[in-house]
Amino acid sequence: MKKWLRKGLIFFLCLAVLFSFVWFVLVDLFIERIVEKYGTDIVGAKVELDNADVTLFPVGFALKRLQVTDPYSPMTNALEIERIACSVDGIKLLRRQVIIDEMTLDKVRFNTSRKESGAIPGKLNTVPGSLKKRAGKVLLLPSLEIPDVNEILEKEDLRSVALAKLLRNDIRDEKERWKKILKELPDKEMLDEYKKRVKALESAAKGDLSGIIGGIAEASVIKKDIESDLKQIQSARREFETRLAHYRKRMDEAIEAPQEDIRRLKDKYSLSPRGLENLTRLLLGPKIGELVDKAVVWHEKLKPIMERVKDKEDKPEVVKPVSGNGMPYFLIRKSDVSVKLKIGDLAGKIKNITPDQDVLRIPLTFIFSGENLKNAQSAEITGTLDHINPLKSHDIVKLHLKGCRLRDIKLSDQKALPVIIKEGLLDLKLNAEIKGEVITSNIVAGLNSIRLETSAKESAGLLVRSISSALADVSRFTLKAEITGTPADYETQITSDLDRIMKKAVGNIVKEQSASLEEKLKAAIFAKTDGPVKDLKGSFAQLLPVDNELSGRLNTGMELLNAFGIKNGSEEFKLPF
Repeated sequence: MKKWLRKGLIFFLCLAVLFSFVWFVLVDLFIERIVEKYGTDIVGAKVELDNADVTLFPVGFALKRLQVTDPYSPMTNALEIERIACSVDGIKLLRRQVIIDEMTLDKVRFNTSRKESGAIPGKLNTVPGSLKKRAGKVLLLPSLEIPDVNEILEKEDLRSVALAKLLRNDIRDEKERWKKILKELPDKEMLDEYKKRVKALESAAKGDLSGIIGGIAEASVIKKDIESDLKQIQSARREFETRLAHYRKRMDEAIEAPQEDIRRLKDKYSLSPRGLENLTRLLLGPKIGELVDKAVVWHEKLKPIMERVKDKEDKPEVVKPVSGNGMPYFLIRKSDVSVKLKIGDLAGKIKNITPDQDVLRIPLTFIFSGENLKNAQSAEITGTLDHINPLKSHDIVKLHLKGCRLRDIKLSDQKALPVIIKEGLLDLKLNAEIKGEVITSNIVAGLNSIRLETSAKESAGLLVRSISSALADVSRFTLKAEITGTPADYETQITSDLDRIMKKAVGNIVKEQSASLEEKLKAAIFAKTDGPVKDLKGSFAQLLPVDNELSGRLNTGMELLNAFGIKNGSEEFKLPF
């Protein structure tokens, strides 16, 4: 019996050692690998964990140094957490539910450096194509130098030259058309024939009575023939006058077209006062657009934490886990978070983290705040991520930052005019909302006691140096931004006091530049258009003989009618003998 007891005890001890090995070594390793694998799948870049410590009594775990790589900057951690600890409801765990009443996240930091790249071999992370579309919408600082006029005219088509050429061809065709019409109209020879017939009547009238009677009949026929021919000539002349007026109008337009080309090219290639109305957007638009792009991308990546969705025939369908007790399979009721930022340490709480909000029927909420921080008076971030119905999701984030000290902050990356805030204080209010697929966000930033610096070179143009000088005198300004649209296509409107300051500083220079460019364009364009316009005037003059010819035929016909006593359209008729 003792022998069997001894063997049983040895077997139990071996089993206990094996269980301990599995629990304390393999389970920890298993949890570590699960966190890294699923985290990497969601982010698209390496998610790494130094180690995991799983406890059995009470059931829970502690994770040390979680690193989440920024997929678009693999040498940077988008998120780093020093320690994550929690206890798990053991009974519900037996039902395959992970219910965590309270979790602690210590020393959460953002944008920390990595020793090794966090990129996944063979996977290239680029900004999604839908966001790339906005690259064309980001305004660039306009050219601050007057371009060479000859280069402008090499790549620009002059409307004035095209109009003159087209009109010259049309006038040529019109002249040929009227040559044919004149041939078909009663001409001088035909009208002279009427004169001969009238003289013949006069001779007949000196004869006997029958000659007089025959002359009356012939006179009536001649009168009708002349009137018929005159109607043709009058109709043609009215048409010609209409056509001539049309071509005269087109010629006036062609003569004025060089001035239109000058105005158009001057507006296109010089800084006009209108172009200075939103310099803030030109300077700061790319930077703000970059930040918004990152926020949109991360919002999309975090969706699986808030909703469990699968695709079915291109329609989103929520996968509702059935736990049997009305609870989701995964839930963190409350997380206490400490965040380390450059402005100071914030304390916060996140409640109801689950991918099954439609089961829990409660949205995720969070709040972070801090007072008397290292580099700010106060900061507060609050938000609600409501994905109870994924098709009608409603996310709200609010940020209120007061008295934040700024130092060496790059405000603009524009090569032509980089701007740096050397020092200053910032008060910031942000309200961001994504309702379904519609973004509505507004930002109000008040900057006080600031000192701006531009690293524009001494060789920079007069305009750049004037803006730099104006910015050097700025000590405070307010910036407002509104973002509206969808995550795939949004618009940013930016305004600030800087617009008025910079516009005033460079207004006179812009006028001088525009005047100089206008004079150069005028000389170059007139040199190109003088010849075509002169040719056009010559072509137009070739139409005038047509009018003279029609007028001559019409006058001859009217003189013949005068012989019958018809003047100014009267109906009186007398014999021409």
